[in-house]
Amino acid sequence: MGGPSLQFTLKVASRCNLACTYCYVYMKGDDSWRSRPHLMSEDIFSATVARIREHCAAVGQDSIDVVFHGGEPCLLGSERFSQWCDLLRRELSTVGMVRITIQTNGALIDRAWAEAFRRHNVVVGVSLDGPAAVNDEFRVDHQGRGSHARVLAGIAQLQTAGVPVNLLCVLNLKRDPIQVHEPGTRQSRIHAV
Repeated sequence: MGGPSLQFTLKVASRCNLACTYCYVYMKGDDSWRSRPHLMSEDIFSATVARIREHCAAVGQDSIDVVFHGGEPCLLGSERFSQWCDLLRRELSTVGMVRITIQTNGALIDRAWAEAFRRHNVVVGVSLDGPAAVNDEFRVDHQGRGSHARVLAGIAQLQTAGVPVNLLCVLNLKRDPIQVHEPGTRQSRIHAV
């Protein structure tokens, strides 16, 4: 059939390992997330996949994007993530082409995660706001420590595994955007989006 892909964004984690000071979810007064489950349950995920399959089959949709989002989706753990990718491919490949994406802060990516992304051909987006001095001004953990070094370590794991990386950057309007953009993309050969 062809045509544009239909995207389903799944908030699989309602918590985050970072406490970015500009975060509109966790740091700006709405604490409704506190009453939600930390992670999406197996039953909810399976039911969601079944519903996606049913919908795509009914409307003839043959190009499907599934985005793992959060909070921080890597809180799922790489084993559960791999199992869920297997389920997505098994259930949705009969109705169309499936592309799996994750948007992560990158601080939890280790060798196991990088291997899971490589194995499942996952499109990986990492949030990084520029060099350490810029990134660590806002993108901090719950103890107030900057995340830049951990994110770069995660990106290095992805690069070692041959997993392409896209960057998502929140630009601080008080900083020179070229000085924010150039160092990371030039040194790491990363695609900034």
